[in-house]
Amino acid sequence: MIEAAEALRVIGEAQAELAGPLLNPRYEDRVIFVGDTHGAIDVTQTVIDKFFDDADLIVFIRDYVHRGNKSLENLGLIASTLLEDPHRTIMLRGNHESPLTNPYYGFTDEVTEKLGEGSYEKFKEFFQAMPYAVVVND
Repeated sequence: MIEAAEALRVIGEAQAELAGPLLNPRYEDRVIFVGDTHGAIDVTQTVIDKFFDDADLIVFIRDYVHRGNKSLENLGLIASTLLEDPHRTIMLRGNHESPLTNPYYGFTDEVTEKLGEGSYEKFKEFFQAMPYAVVVND
């Protein structure tokens, strides 16, 4: 499991991986799509443990935060997977990765509670760097 402070460090490093060209990967076989993990870090960890090694590409589709009490850690876990293998991992942005929804659903409060005032800005910057879509094998 990843701790909150580690999640902050990881998203800072992973942000550089998101700032690349248009996502249009070409993979012949096993492409796995994982969506709406919403802070369920145990489920996310299980998916990574069970499928990552055998996948040619794993696409995490939006909504990593809110609902679970480990949103910050869940986001950090997925970002660390991106750092571990950026050529086989994609993170897409959804409506829950937004400064419009974060205060409403409690992610802003979770970050402030776990990491202190001002830490949320780093997550906001990370979300802004995320792509909204990917085309696989057009």
